[in-house]
Amino acid sequence: MVKNKPGIFLLIGVLSCIISIKGWASNSGKPVPEVQKKGCLSYYDEKRKGFVYLTADEMPHFPGGTDSIQHYVRNFMMAPICLEFENSLFVQFIVETDGQLSNITIVSPKVPSLQSIQSSVVAAFKHLNHWKPAVCKDKKIPVRMLVAIKLYD
Repeated sequence: MVKNKPGIFLLIGVLSCIISIKGWASNSGKPVPEVQKKGCLSYYDEKRKGFVYLTADEMPHFPGGTDSIQHYVRNFMMAPICLEFENSLFVQFIVETDGQLSNITIVSPKVPSLQSIQSSVVAAFKHLNHWKPAVCKDKKIPVRMLVAIKLYD
C-alpha cells in the first residue's frame, strides 16, 4: 500500500507552476504567460497578434497621477452623477507604446441603469492619450492597466 506523500504533490505543483511560467506548457498551441528577464510578465493576445504585458520595469503612468485622471473624467462627463451609485467603476485598457489608449472597457460593475455613465467614462478615457508608456529592458511595451474611477466625492 502506497501512503500519500505531501512532499511529492508539492513538488509536482511547483514544477507545473514553473513550466507554466516559463511558457513550456501551451494552451491551444499558444504559450501561456511567460516571465521576461527583468520581471515583465506578458501574454499572447490573439486579436493583436502580439504580446501584451501585465508588468514592466517601468509601468505606464498618466501625468498628474490618479487624481488627475479622476478630475479629468468628472469634468469630461459634465452631467450630474447618480448619487445612488457609490461604487467605483473599473476601467481596463492597454497603454500602447506611443502613450495612446486602446481596448477601453468597463470591467465591473456592469449596471444597466448606469450604461450612459459607463459610456461617458469610456469616452473620457479615449481622450486620455498623454500617458508615459511602459518600459521593459529599455524598450517601450504595451501594458494592460486597470483603474478604479470614483464617480462621487
